[in-house]
Amino acid sequence: MSDPATFFNFFSTIKITKGFKRSVIQDLQNNNYYFINNGVYEIFSLSYLHSFEEISARYNGELDQELLKWFNWAEDIEFGRFCEYQNEFPSMSNDWHYPGSISNAIIDLSSRQGGKLPFKRIFNELDQLGCHTIEFRIFEQKFSATLLELILNDCQSSEITGIEILIPYDLFSTQRFTKFNKVRRISVWGAFEAVKKQENGIRISMTTQKIDSEQCCGVISPNYFANNISMYTESLHHNSCLNRKISIDGNGLIKNCPSMGNDFGSIDDTSLLDVVNKEEFKSMWKINKDSIESCNVCEFRYMCTDCRAFLSEPFTSKPFKCRYNPYDAVWS
Repeated sequence: MSDPATFFNFFSTIKITKGFKRSVIQDLQNNNYYFINNGVYEIFSLSYLHSFEEISARYNGELDQELLKWFNWAEDIEFGRFCEYQNEFPSMSNDWHYPGSISNAIIDLSSRQGGKLPFKRIFNELDQLGCHTIEFRIFEQKFSATLLELILNDCQSSEITGIEILIPYDLFSTQRFTKFNKVRRISVWGAFEAVKKQENGIRISMTTQKIDSEQCCGVISPNYFANNISMYTESLHHNSCLNRKISIDGNGLIKNCPSMGNDFGSIDDTSLLDVVNKEEFKSMWKINKDSIESCNVCEFRYMCTDCRAFLSEPFTSKPFKCRYNPYDAVWS
């Protein structure tokens, strides 16, 4: 930087989020995040409105070397640039839009359903709702592999563009799924070792964990953080788990999430289209991280998925399975 009157402009996909104990810089384009202390957050926040000279004056010129150190670091790591004028880079809208009523669905497959779910109608209604992604979850070791293939075959003719599958190790076979070109990811539980790989365009993740019921859901972990524009903007306005989601549990009941207790009727005699029009169903979509206790002061709140299924009271409390304390910045 040659002129102290210049401005430091952050690129539009760089977002800085303040937490109670520390802050993070989110690089939404490269799916990374970096920790900074809250003092540096305050300095960087000033740069959105003031030149370097004006920021320096706020500290009576006593912190110029410290200011330069941090702004040079931000430039070196390609978070922004020193510029002659303010706001020289295009801004990014923080709005979030989806062209359909439902973006993703979860269907828990169970022998309790007897293989009698009306899948052709389900897929047709999901198409009408604009759903593009569906996850099939199997918690039973002895679920019929033939039935699963029949269900996937029916899904092939729908407008679903991406399928994810949670499956026990005993049912897993790469060859079984490669013929279904919509399968994007397979998570295998009960494996002998943890493995991550990609075969024939399918991401495969194996875990030794036993995931044998919907009660295993809802874990909050950095492993599930997502740093991208869609996640960031959706989290600003909506619930990062339940927004635009619809689910069918192992008993055929329609829910916001299979792990939740409240249902909106059985898929046997209830239309997904009718459920999505219910205000009670859509009310879950509006609970963003800024309205949740503890989460609203957490630096991870715009990259972290939420869970409203497992809670302590009240309903706006932090996820029960979150082991992070933002007041101390410690995972337990």
